[in-house]
Amino acid sequence: MNDTPAIRPATVEMRIHEKDGPSGLDHTSAAMGGGDWLTHSENILKALLGVTDDVVYVKDLQGRYLAINAAAAQVAGRSPEEMVGRDDREVLAGEIAERVIQRDREILESGRTAFYENVDFLDEQRRVFLTTKVPFTDESGRVAGLICIARDVTAHKRAEEQQRVLAEASALLESSLDYEATLQRVARLAVPDFADICVVDLVEESGRIRRVAAVNDDPRRQAPLRALQERYAPDPAGPHPLAQVIRSGKPRLVPLVTEDVLVESADDAEHLEVLRALGHRSFVTVPLLVRGRSIGALSLLWVSAGRRYGEDDLPLAENLAHRCALAIDNARLYRDARRRERESRALYDAALAIGAELGLETQLERVLDAALALVGADHAEVTLPRTGGVDMEWVASRGQGTLSRGACVTIEGSRFGEVLASNAAVRWGRATGEIEGDPAAASDCSWLGVPLVDTGGARGVLSVGSCTPNAFGAEQERLLSSLAALAVAALRQTHLRDEMQRLAVVEERNRLARELHDSATQSLFSASMLAQAAQALWKRDPQRAKERLDRAAELCGGALAEMRALIFELRPAALQEEGLASALRKHVEARRSSDGLDIELALRDERRLSAEYEEAAYWIVREALHNVAKHARATQVRISLEFQPRQLEIAVRDDGLGFDPAARATAGVGLSSMRERAQQLGGRLRLESAPGQGTTVKVELPVAQAAP
Repeated sequence: MNDTPAIRPATVEMRIHEKDGPSGLDHTSAAMGGGDWLTHSENILKALLGVTDDVVYVKDLQGRYLAINAAAAQVAGRSPEEMVGRDDREVLAGEIAERVIQRDREILESGRTAFYENVDFLDEQRRVFLTTKVPFTDESGRVAGLICIARDVTAHKRAEEQQRVLAEASALLESSLDYEATLQRVARLAVPDFADICVVDLVEESGRIRRVAAVNDDPRRQAPLRALQERYAPDPAGPHPLAQVIRSGKPRLVPLVTEDVLVESADDAEHLEVLRALGHRSFVTVPLLVRGRSIGALSLLWVSAGRRYGEDDLPLAENLAHRCALAIDNARLYRDARRRERESRALYDAALAIGAELGLETQLERVLDAALALVGADHAEVTLPRTGGVDMEWVASRGQGTLSRGACVTIEGSRFGEVLASNAAVRWGRATGEIEGDPAAASDCSWLGVPLVDTGGARGVLSVGSCTPNAFGAEQERLLSSLAALAVAALRQTHLRDEMQRLAVVEERNRLARELHDSATQSLFSASMLAQAAQALWKRDPQRAKERLDRAAELCGGALAEMRALIFELRPAALQEEGLASALRKHVEARRSSDGLDIELALRDERRLSAEYEEAAYWIVREALHNVAKHARATQVRISLEFQPRQLEIAVRDDGLGFDPAARATAGVGLSSMRERAQQLGGRLRLESAPGQGTTVKVELPVAQAAP
């Protein structure tokens, strides 16, 4: 197909001129070694014209067709009989005729063979020819006309151009994961060689059809294109041809756009006028298919007169759409993988916050921060019913446009009440109407609430809001539900911690009651009995009565000391007034007296700490000493506190019985209380013990120095 046949005039010299008769040839002579040239020339010419599919014709100096084959006549839309004896102005369209006449004149005047590629639009189809035109002379050597041989290479050229466009499109689509910007550049490749307008539309997660690329080569079309994009997005379920292609997954080819086609595409009269203003005459729309699912469509439109699409244009459109669909799918898969990675990280961080035993408000704020990042909301909050079940209270909130902690809203008639009543997620948008009773309603265009479900049903609401319409869909609901489970875990953990503390208080009260019964109560009872005995002996034996009274006074003094020690344990005034070190010294002294233990207290680089850290350290040491006195059967205890710049290290060691920590299924209330106190302040507790080797409790608390 690439080899263009050439005719050299030196081989056969012909003199051809017009005459009457169907052949259009007169008697000529030729240097062929004799014979009737007319017969030979007619036979040669008939053979040449009849056996080739190439365009072949012969013209005289006046541009009249002397001979022409069927292939050449078909290009002009005529028969050979209609062409012979006529010139180009009589058989071709005006613009094409003038172009052919001008080229022929140049060849005839120069007397030189011409090889060139020409492009014409015949029957509204673009045709490409590789043409050879050879002038021939009469017997005197003067140019008498020309012979043309042209090969139709339209299909070959189209294939080459299509492969070029597809290769460039593939390179563009592989160069970036920002597929929307890349699709705009890909659409540019189709214009103007394969379309006057190229557009790409995608189906969003909400089901809405959105135009992501639009290219045209005429600024006058910008206004109708913009109107179609902004005001007349196709209804996914409607009759618009684009929507039909996306739903069916099959291409649609319209060689000629009629008024009926425009009416089918229009939503109303104004829409119809916009389509008429666009002026497209032919279009082809093909689906973007990925794994059997249509994610959008690519459309090519001709506006220029004389251009229309045919079946041979479908392969390019489908191949281009296939490459676009793969690139979009790969970019979305990568985006989804990155999004799920971010989701996992955010959920992990929120879970870590809950596992770190931070305060409830801090834990919930970490959950809300994750909600803002993952759901794309402007604000997030956790609300719980207040006692009585009439109001919802903000217990934690983050972001812009929400209420602060402690704010309330009436449950009845509110979005929060709807979530609690249905025990299911509720999505709300301004388009659905206002819901009364919500202080934040004025700033929200979109709202999503999910229940905090625990045993027995919903116990609160995790919600997010946005000033963007339709901001929350099924994916955001899924993410918020996952975060709601973490919020429930934080609430449940706080409840368990409060219950543990309540049990610890009960245990402490029981211990104090036992100690009062075992020591102070017995001493006071004995003192009372001695006083009664002294009263009976006072007259008969004053000396013995005095001894009884002295003993009673001694018992009362001991009981008073024990009562003071118990009161100190309940509320150590020295801790607030004199600090941790002084309070521990007084407590150790009381323990030495009451328990008979050899207790050594060592303080290194002592200084004042903030109240919460001093209180936690005091109660940890106190609980450790209580456990030693109660369980260890020890004789010696060493307590050490090292005040480092950013950490307080506590160690309580005894020489008691010891035990195997691994053999105990659960820790006692005292040990659990110490561990919780440490964890609440971001610290940790370690236990070292073995049978017969005593026990060591080590605690590390991250601290900051108290303000002077």
